[in-house]
This record gives sequence, C-alpha cells and structure tokens, in this order.
Amino acid sequence: MKKIILLMIVILVGCTKSMEPIKIEEATNETTIDCEKFPSATACIDKGETTKPIIIPEVIEQTDPDPIPDPEPETEPVPEPEPYDICDDYPNHAECLEPLTSFQVYTHESGNDYFDSFISMKLYIASDQRGFDYVSIYRRLGEKYHQISDKYHNYDGVVNIKTINDNPSNTHYLSEELYNLIKFSIANYDLTEGYFDISIGPASSIWHYYRERCLGYDNLVPYFCSVPKVDELNNVRNYIDIDKIVLNDDEMSITMEEGMSLDLGGVAKGYFVEMLADEFMKNGLRAFLINAGGNIKTYGNRPQDEFYTIGVQDPTKPRGEAKLPFSLNIPGGYSVVSSGDQIRYYEVDGEIYHHIVNPYNLFPDRHSRQVTIITNDSRAADILSTSVYLMTIEEGIEFVDNLDNVEAIWYGLDDEVYFSKNALDFIVFD
Repeated sequence: MKKIILLMIVILVGCTKSMEPIKIEEATNETTIDCEKFPSATACIDKGETTKPIIIPEVIEQTDPDPIPDPEPETEPVPEPEPYDICDDYPNHAECLEPLTSFQVYTHESGNDYFDSFISMKLYIASDQRGFDYVSIYRRLGEKYHQISDKYHNYDGVVNIKTINDNPSNTHYLSEELYNLIKFSIANYDLTEGYFDISIGPASSIWHYYRERCLGYDNLVPYFCSVPKVDELNNVRNYIDIDKIVLNDDEMSITMEEGMSLDLGGVAKGYFVEMLADEFMKNGLRAFLINAGGNIKTYGNRPQDEFYTIGVQDPTKPRGEAKLPFSLNIPGGYSVVSSGDQIRYYEVDGEIYHHIVNPYNLFPDRHSRQVTIITNDSRAADILSTSVYLMTIEEGIEFVDNLDNVEAIWYGLDDEVYFSKNALDFIVFD
C-alpha cells in the first residue's frame, strides 16, 4: 500500500479573477492522452457517443432462471440495434462539433446561493458563443435543484424534500427532475452495500439538532454539546428503510410511511453538477470546469492543454492557505468529489462528530479525515465519496479497487495518505 504524509482536499488553482474573456491564439488538436489509463477522457470518446456513469441510472429487474430451461426455438438472429448517436437528437451538442482551435476563458463565481456552497466555473467558449448564456443556464438549474432537494425550506409552487418529509404518508406528485433524482439514488443503494441510504433522514435530523445546538453556543457551554443517546437513535431505526419508499413511474409520485424522511445531502449537489454539465454540452460548450464547493466536473479538450490542474490543500491549515507539493492532473471528462470531517461537524469531549451518518449504527463513523473519489460522473463521485468515507480505509480500498474507472485517495487519522490501485495516474508532484 502506497502512503504519503500529505493530504488532499480539492481546491481550484490558477483561476483567472477577471470576468473579462482572455483570447488564446494558436492550437493543436492532436490527442496526447493515454486512453487505456483514462478511458472516459473527452478525447477518448468517439464522436456522437456519450460516456456512461459508473453507477446505473435505473433499477434493472432480475428474475431467477428456470431450473430446467426450455430449449431455445430456432429463430432468425435478431440484428443488433444501431448504436445511439446523440448528434441525431442534439446536432449542436459539444460532442458533435469540431474541436476548438481558439477560445476565450469566461470565469464566473457565485456566493452561497445554491447548496450552501461557493460555486465557480471556467468556461472555454468559441468566438460565436457568450459566457453569459451559460451562466443563465447555471442559474436556472442551480435554483431548481437547490429548491427541490432542500429539506429545510418550502418554496411557493415547489414540491421538494421538505414537502415530502412534512407529510410522508401522503402521495406527492413530483417534478421530473426530483423524481429522477430520487429514483437514481434508490437504484444505487445496493451498489454501495447500503452505506448510501436516502431514508437516513430521521437519524441525520437528530444529529443535525445536536450539532446546531452545540455550535449555537460556540462549544462554550458543555451542557449544550453532547451526542444523542443510543435509545433516541434506536427509536427511529424502523423509519429508516429504503424499501418503504414507494415510487410510481406513471404518475411520478412518491409515498412513504409515517415517521420517515429523506436526506439527499450525499447526492444532490453532484447530481446538479452532472445535469449542469449535460446541459452545457447540449448547448455546444466544448470545454469547461465546474467547481461546486469542491465537487468538480471537467469536460472537453482545450487547445494545447487536455488536462485540468487541480491543487490540493493541507487540511490541517485554513482553507486556501497551504498548497501541498502535488496536484491532480485530470483529463476533461472526469469528476472529483471529496467527503470528510472538515465541514459541518462539532466536537464533544475532544471527539469530532461530522455530518455523514452510517445507516447501520446511526453514528457518524470516522475512520479517516477525508476520502476523495475520481471517476467519470459527478453523481457517482458524490454517492461513492459519501459511502466510502463510512468504510474503514482497508474496506474502502478493496471496494474501490473492484470498481471500474474509479480511483480514491484517503487522508487517514494517522496523517498519512492512502491510494487506490491506480490513483497515482492522476497525480503530478511539483
């Protein structure tokens, strides 16, 4: 097992602070990426094809085979269906356009408008494109996904997670976006061995109450800084069961049992980033980097530079103050997401209690400071970072090494960094 006494938390480096586009001249479109190492790199995808997420977008029903199968009747072989070409439906899709030969860099930064996260974007646009048009897409989708996944606030005319949680036994008719988000989350429960469970809401709400009560007094009043009693958590255990979430595809509706509640905190932001990237591509944006509070999505080939450099920060120092002597070198087409104990946590008797609750014991297990997932889909990276963080490092390495096209990096409680099998392919030392 390879180790290094450095950590990684993803931050964007080298961003231009100016909102003015910068013209880049001259270019070469020769691909230098090793496609065996980076199969999901934009440069390695055939035109008209689309990359597929590591985890499935819908449930695949399985049935037991007959004990003695009937002999197959002799029939004419069924021809293979024609491969789907996205250019038939979206002729202006980025993957259907010629590569950029020159571009402008358009940088946009926002406050904590969505998902309580600072979001920045670097858009590489052609001379006939306007960065503001893509910012408009970002704002439209950002507001939509922020509102529908919010479990704390209601919005006029919006059925969201809080609407569902307020009356879980009612039948709620959902927007297509929220229905697909919930369905996607449920479909990938088994892949994570049950560590990613959106029905964890009753337990995560208890921990949220205790954390906010402690932080409200700045840890100065010991009485207000405590952990939930085991009995208090056990009282909600029967309400945590993903099989009790009933979806109706025809009506796009959801019904649960009384006492249940949903928590999409481990997937909503990654899902939004992937949907935003998809919309950018459909509207002809051929290269970009989205950084949503450390949830990073890259896409496309910039002339002369097919990799995106992402700095790493020492987690023991204030954010942005200490860059470590290595970087992630990510081809366009990959995502990077981290989960850890540095944000949304509180301390009791010197112990850190973070916000990610283990569905098995209903406690925020802490085997490492952070885990970072590198894969080709932001939704997958978000779900996997949440799930793998709850595993021991040894369990996590075994789990990740058995997934295709997924790598991970852990910062251990022992101040050492651990890598999955091929994670070093993405790392460049200064």
